[in-house]
Amino acid sequence: MSHVLYVKHGTFTGWHMLAIMVAFFGTVIGVNVTLAVLAARSNTGLVVEDSYKAGLTYDRDMAKAKADAAMDVHPKLYFSSGLLRVALANSNGAPVDVKALNLTLGHPVSATTDEVMTFTAVRTGVFTSPAKLTEGVWEGDLIATLPSGDTWDRPIKLVVKP
Repeated sequence: MSHVLYVKHGTFTGWHMLAIMVAFFGTVIGVNVTLAVLAARSNTGLVVEDSYKAGLTYDRDMAKAKADAAMDVHPKLYFSSGLLRVALANSNGAPVDVKALNLTLGHPVSATTDEVMTFTAVRTGVFTSPAKLTEGVWEGDLIATLPSGDTWDRPIKLVVKP
């Protein structure tokens, strides 16, 4: 004699509940893992590698930043057809003479797109460099070597439109 278990059509069983629980928690865990992996790959959250060492030079760095900001140098950046042009002028519009100009550009959320550029002087105060910039926001540090040998540093932001 065999025993056969009959379930009426439409009856909610424990197996149904198990399937619902596995689907629900599987979806939640899958989404959390996906977002955690994407976050870890996109932005490290690091501003400096060693915050203790950066703190030791903070006052000196702030004094240098204030001195650089007080200099009468105003950069303008133009990007077109794979060429980045930087024009340096004072408040009167006269070109500013510098010996060398370097720029490190990157997207604010990823260090993997950083691009280091060295510029060639076209004329006094105007420099160009080939660049592979995609559309979006780019941030960086523009560093100029002055004729005196001192350096001038200015944080810049460049928006490349399609």
